[in-house]
Amino acid sequence: MYYKLVLKLAVVARTLQGTKHVKKAGYFSLVLSGILASSALLAFTLTFPYCTRAEITAPMYQITAMIDYGRLLQKA
Repeated sequence: MYYKLVLKLAVVARTLQGTKHVKKAGYFSLVLSGILASSALLAFTLTFPYCTRAEITAPMYQITAMIDYGRLLQKA
């Protein structure tokens, strides 16, 4: 399974004009994924108190279930 990903990365690396651009894209993707994971963790931490957080098994589902769309998606 991982060999397929490495092979795909090697094919993409050839199209990006060398290792400098591959490193730049790699660092960018690491930073972006870190920011997204940190913001999701921060949202979960700020939404629920500690005792409730310990019991939740699917935190993103709980957060999305709390969204109240109101009249936004209702037909007029």
